[in-house]
Amino acid sequence: MKDNVSGDFRAFAATALLGLVQAAGAWTVEPADTGAALLNPGMGWVCHFYDNSPLKYGERLEPSDSLAWFPGCTTVYLRIQWSALEPEEGVFNWALLDTPAQRWIERGGKVAFRISCSEHQDRRATPEWVEKAGAKGVRWNLLKGPAPDGRYWDPDYLDPVFLEKLDNFLRAFAARYDGNPEVAFIDIGSFGLYGEGHTKFSSKLPREREVECLKRHIDLHVKHFKRTPLALSDDTDGGDNLSGDWPVMRYALERGVTFRDDSLFVRAAPKAWFHDGMAALFSPTRPIILETQHYHMATKIKAWDMALLQKAVEDFRASYLSIHGWPDVIYTNHTAEIAAISRRLGYRLMPLAVTFPDEVHIGAPFEASVTWANTGVAPCYGGGFAAFTLKDAKGGIVSVLSDESFDLRELKPSVGGERPSVTRTAAFRVGHLAPVTRPGEYDVYLSVGRRDGTPQLALPLAEDDGQRRYRIGRVTAAEAVTCSAGVSPADADEAVLGFANPRVTEGAEGSLVARIESAVIIPGAAHRELWVHPELLTVPGSSGAIEFRARTTDRLGKDSHAEWHTFATTNGFRTLEPLAGPTPGVWRRKDLMLADLATNGVPAAAIPRSLGHTWCSAFIYTDAATVLQAFTTREGTRYSVQTLVARPTPGGLVPLHVSNAWSNDKGRGLYEPHVAAVGRRCFMTARAEDGCGYVMASEDGGRTWGKPKPWTWDSGEPVAMNQTMTKFATHADGLVLVYTRIREDNASVFRNRSPLHVADVDLATLSLKRATERVIVPLKPSHGKGWPVGNFWVWSVSENETDVVTAEWPRDGRPENGDIWLAKLYWRQPNSAYRAEVGFTSSAP
Repeated sequence: MKDNVSGDFRAFAATALLGLVQAAGAWTVEPADTGAALLNPGMGWVCHFYDNSPLKYGERLEPSDSLAWFPGCTTVYLRIQWSALEPEEGVFNWALLDTPAQRWIERGGKVAFRISCSEHQDRRATPEWVEKAGAKGVRWNLLKGPAPDGRYWDPDYLDPVFLEKLDNFLRAFAARYDGNPEVAFIDIGSFGLYGEGHTKFSSKLPREREVECLKRHIDLHVKHFKRTPLALSDDTDGGDNLSGDWPVMRYALERGVTFRDDSLFVRAAPKAWFHDGMAALFSPTRPIILETQHYHMATKIKAWDMALLQKAVEDFRASYLSIHGWPDVIYTNHTAEIAAISRRLGYRLMPLAVTFPDEVHIGAPFEASVTWANTGVAPCYGGGFAAFTLKDAKGGIVSVLSDESFDLRELKPSVGGERPSVTRTAAFRVGHLAPVTRPGEYDVYLSVGRRDGTPQLALPLAEDDGQRRYRIGRVTAAEAVTCSAGVSPADADEAVLGFANPRVTEGAEGSLVARIESAVIIPGAAHRELWVHPELLTVPGSSGAIEFRARTTDRLGKDSHAEWHTFATTNGFRTLEPLAGPTPGVWRRKDLMLADLATNGVPAAAIPRSLGHTWCSAFIYTDAATVLQAFTTREGTRYSVQTLVARPTPGGLVPLHVSNAWSNDKGRGLYEPHVAAVGRRCFMTARAEDGCGYVMASEDGGRTWGKPKPWTWDSGEPVAMNQTMTKFATHADGLVLVYTRIREDNASVFRNRSPLHVADVDLATLSLKRATERVIVPLKPSHGKGWPVGNFWVWSVSENETDVVTAEWPRDGRPENGDIWLAKLYWRQPNSAYRAEVGFTSSAP
């Protein structure tokens, strides 16, 4: 028996129950989004290198400049007339495309094309040899339409000779680019002025003829391009047509073509665009491409608006966005806005939490899980599969563990203020049969890519290995354990208690909390009975000494609690020493009863009638000579919350004042209060049964309390809670709330009581700062329900650290015990209120 293990504890079995074999300990990490723009396939900023002519906007770029400095620029767009590519029949100028394309491809980028047959910058966008071969056409002048002596020539877009020659060109074009993995998309640009699908400024065809031509040209492109995405301009059905009568675009949708808007900001707001509704037909299944008006033209008419551009990305669910102007000018003028748009454009696959065992046995199955969210505006249309890769100290690949059970294209994008998430748990084996895998410690990397574990997609994470794998932790690979069902091997390790291998979560920028470390300190398998209600208190007068306890309860949630199990630690929970019982005086700060009050000579009005729920809130010091105790009073089945102001003396607490009480008319009212003081203000949070938690403030040291306010986010949106306690972590500069809440991923968890969160409190508005929310105890799947956490306890242990303890408490009769967790909140600045809060004063009882 190891000396840091209680006599009630038994050696771990290897959990070989003819099923999953896994070490009981596991770490969970919540990676931080780096905020970087991602260079991923199927999305990004698009540089208009050729733009209806060979000149703009790549002519200023050096051969070595492929806009690697422009955040999120993945694609070079080559919009060029047919005549420039095939000046003579069958003679192609492919270098016109290959040269700029390779500049982008060389750095991992993509290329996109539009080949047009009608331009006003070139009198012959369709090669002259096509006309000489017998193709019919029409001359026209810009804006005025057909004219016998017109400057420009358009083909008859249904002329047999023209279609034959175009078919031949597209066949040659497709031989190079259809299915080419370096091609992002190809526009259907063979009809209309600039390839935009209209003739209203050129040959002015009747609408019926335009629709007939467009459908024919769609079919011609679909015939040749069976693997590379095709796109069509929204102008094919009228640039400002809001009627929903969109025969061409609906036909394109049926033929597998995607949507391109040509263009935003041709007019100023409120007519900056018209077809976000049209785009909604396409965005569920294929990427949306947005093009803006030429930057210099949009700014000239004062139509350019970066806030509107970001809104367009949101409204259209855009995957691609044009750089339609001189890139250096646009970037210099709008650097910050471009960075913000890059974080939303397309998809952004983010692992919100990763859980992986501390130790795995070579060849034996184990489980690992990832909670994924797509924080971009568009689906990951190309999909991808998550994989863990284990690497040794030399960077060698030890094991590749691919999860083919879930394609990340199924993740819903984050739109409308929502961030849907999916938790996937999969079983893996390291070194099963082969290759040879030696015991040792290995780095764990996470990636997304092909089914075979080849990384393809960039994630917004740090510690990239250069191949789009991201280091997230370490694992010990141990020798295989062989045992029969239900039998512990003779050499099985004993349960090791204490804080080790924590999951680390960085605090939000501006949060009081700099970092959070969370770990299981008592695994559920380490004891026979179900243990809940963990608590800890610092030992007065003994620097660094802490007592911890948890108690036995029933498995059905009937609150039939039994004996306490008490431990001591002097090294920050790295080890736990079992105690026969609590140290006298340590636990006097909580479970206050009327008998603890020194009431001789005290007016009756200052003495509370009862002291309910003091088990969930120790008294606090508001100054060296005054304490504040939250409690409840019960009338029938209804609770009210209030506070007692008292003076500590060697003979007990002398009551000074009983505050006003607050309740509500739902269920049991308000109960399980917790109080905190910041400066001269006091705050109380309470549990309720109306779908909320409540907070109230006192400006006079807890003597009177303002009306309870439901907890909300700083946006004003309610924080939905399901009959759950809340507690404060107190710092001299403010408060952090500890809580559970209703989320999309915890509907099956008892009262939505997992995961456990923290968030900073806005003391001015009594709301939670949503950007600071962090998970400190993760949601752990089990039996299709997940492990809810029970009551939790919050206590300051030093000027730099406040601890939170909780136990997983299933309440449904399942035979497994939950783990007991410790989360250490490390403050960004030392907590100058620490000494008063823990009561290291001569006046403390």
